[in-house]
Amino acid sequence: MKLPLISGKDICKIVSKLGFEMVHRKGSHTVWKHEDGRTTNGNEIWSKTVGGAKNDGGYSVAQTSDEGYIITGYTCLYGAEGGSNVWLIKVGKGIENISPTASFTYSPENLIINKTMVFDAASSRGFITNYKWDFGDGSNATGIIVNHSYPLPGIYIVNLTIKDNQDFTNTILKTVIACLNTTHFDTGSPAIPYPSIMGTHNGTITPNQTITVNKLYTYPCTDTGGHSEYAMIWNETIGECTIAEWAGYIRDYHNTSFNKTLTLEKGVIYNYIISTGSYPQIHHTDALPTTNGWINCTEFTDANGKKYDDWIPAIKLE
Repeated sequence: MKLPLISGKDICKIVSKLGFEMVHRKGSHTVWKHEDGRTTNGNEIWSKTVGGAKNDGGYSVAQTSDEGYIITGYTCLYGAEGGSNVWLIKVGKGIENISPTASFTYSPENLIINKTMVFDAASSRGFITNYKWDFGDGSNATGIIVNHSYPLPGIYIVNLTIKDNQDFTNTILKTVIACLNTTHFDTGSPAIPYPSIMGTHNGTITPNQTITVNKLYTYPCTDTGGHSEYAMIWNETIGECTIAEWAGYIRDYHNTSFNKTLTLEKGVIYNYIISTGSYPQIHHTDALPTTNGWINCTEFTDANGKKYDDWIPAIKLE
């Protein structure tokens, strides 16, 4: 069977359609590069080189019956001084498809509303031809590196879907938190604050920015006197501690002041004990992301002595 020959000009057209760009040319020699770093090197099965002492190059390529390729050209690697001889190399399949794998990073790590954020999918792998972004707020974009800003604080799911040159796709989801440029830690009100009962909460708080704390606000259930009667926040390693004790049903009794100002450092884990009265609102989860960090439940003991590991008081530290 006579195999078809592929000219160098046709090869250039093929690799250009595959997304490669010529980055260097000298005479008849060209260098091609793809933005994702891939090459078109095949697996060498055998080769034989003769003649020459300088350059080598390929003139034509023919596909073989085993779906490999024979490349013919010249070489100056061995032989008479100043001369060149034929070069023939047998290779396997030139380009194997790699299943695409979506990946991305974003910066800054602490997202502030109305500030430009950079989303970068350069770490994705494969022969990617399309990058599609869904930022979880109704906005979309395409491209490897894109900018976006969130107009409102909240927790958003960012969806990146990539597609390769064979129309295979892959998707990755990441949760991002867009914050107000504030200095308080706020769990907010849960959608369903019940069931609720007074008791003692033990857990941890890990802020994602530095926060200065002077008082504790407890979100009450509707038409109740929900409040905190006692609270302590501390970190044993750095030796910081502050305590708040309730003054009774006077003035704004949902707020309780601490005995001294405590600075919660970004990324540091702080322990808390909060003893509540009446019916405070409750987040029924063992871990809650907020716009300014995480709050976790270690154990909650209610007024009847029953223990839970998924009750977090709805509070605000400021």
